[in-house]
Amino acid sequence: GPVYTGPVPRYQVYVPPSPFGESAGEPSVGYNPATKRAMYISGLQTLRATFAENLSPALPESCEANWEDVSYVLTGIASLDPILFTDPVSGRTHVSQLRSQAAGPVLVGNNSYYAYSDDDGESWTPGQIDAPNGSLDHQTVGGGAYPAALAPILGNVNNDGRAVYYCSQAYVTGLCARSDTGGLTYNRPTPAYDLATSGCSSIHGHVKVGPDGTVYLPHNNCESEAAVSVSTDAGTTWDVRFV
Repeated sequence: GPVYTGPVPRYQVYVPPSPFGESAGEPSVGYNPATKRAMYISGLQTLRATFAENLSPALPESCEANWEDVSYVLTGIASLDPILFTDPVSGRTHVSQLRSQAAGPVLVGNNSYYAYSDDDGESWTPGQIDAPNGSLDHQTVGGGAYPAALAPILGNVNNDGRAVYYCSQAYVTGLCARSDTGGLTYNRPTPAYDLATSGCSSIHGHVKVGPDGTVYLPHNNCESEAAVSVSTDAGTTWDVRFV
């Protein structure tokens, strides 16, 4: 086969300067290929990193990145779980912060503060989760293309032909809601798994969408085995497949 002649692969560690990134609780990262910026969240801070070679004027790749706090006021209030997802095709970044609610001596989640940005955090649009979901913990956001059969029906200029999924758990049931408006509103959720029918306990992994529109929600404990909930109809129905 052909011999690789590109740049030598390497890792570079980029550390945000104080006071950015002081809390690294449950971090997640996204990347916008169009702007070549990274989006990063931990705790209540949403940060944007512009790498040295993409600055103006450009600097050597080995130089430090430029970090900026682009937190939206709605998603910088309070949280039990921060989640960030950047769609690599549309470049839209979604941020979710699990809302805290007192339940006796402990705090439990109750839906999310939620917003999305099309300009890497320069401006934000508040989205809506509360009404259709109602789950309490471990939310995850992902997105991608619609399945081919549904793309002509559900795809439109408002969502750029891209579905967004918000999944979270209600104790031993995983619920996933789909947005056909790019994250502005969500449909009612459907169960992706539950203890009674699939033997799955609480806490799933992060929702991912394949190139063909298949949606995957992994789980490490369904009848004490690894499994993945799979939907081939844009989250309408789910099938738990054991690994």
